[in-house]
Amino acid sequence: MVLTTIIAAILILGILIFAHEFGHFIAAKKSGVRVEEFGFGFPPRIFSFKRGETVYSLNLIPVGGFVKIYGEERGEKESKSKFAFYNKPHWQRAIILCAGVLMNLLVAAIFLSIVHSIGIPTIIENKGESIARNIQIQIIDVAKNSPAEIAGIKIGDAIQKLSYKNESVQVSTIEQVQNFISLHIGEEIEMELKRAGEIITVRVTPRPNPPEGEGATGIAMAKTGLISYPWY
Repeated sequence: MVLTTIIAAILILGILIFAHEFGHFIAAKKSGVRVEEFGFGFPPRIFSFKRGETVYSLNLIPVGGFVKIYGEERGEKESKSKFAFYNKPHWQRAIILCAGVLMNLLVAAIFLSIVHSIGIPTIIENKGESIARNIQIQIIDVAKNSPAEIAGIKIGDAIQKLSYKNESVQVSTIEQVQNFISLHIGEEIEMELKRAGEIITVRVTPRPNPPEGEGATGIAMAKTGLISYPWY
């Protein structure tokens, strides 16, 4: 889980950096400023080709990117070339400098629109069931040293089915879970859980005298589902 989070964070950061540099690149091109190099990733360089006066490169470290603009360095400030950054009007330079941030805002808006269209995991109230999908009873807390923690139940698990001997119930409400547990205090029951797309089964014994506020198994639950919103 930690590794997945790190990889996702690096990927998102890379996309934002690349979009930022792409914004500078497009603005410079449209303003008539020479772009010496536009690179995907960071050096060392693996492959490159030149189109016009710009070198397009693919680099070894595949995170983000960079743009090298002619006339941006101080040593080129006195250049008389009309293609130099510092020889452009102030308003054009401002557009080029701000284009990176504006591109980041555009990417963020597109990303949020896609996420909202796909659906956002949400705690569902009764009135929200009609617009939600993939509704499930999900564990949102596990008390320390509780039967649930000892059994290996984790936050985020979704309860699919409860069983005791020949008795079983397919779970669709929190009340079903609460009632089943209360009927089997001190008895080992099976919980079928969905975790990261996989179905697992654990055995847990509800305790008769739990600490205040914890419940017989030590879990807190919520009805969750995906709700989609308009892209705008």
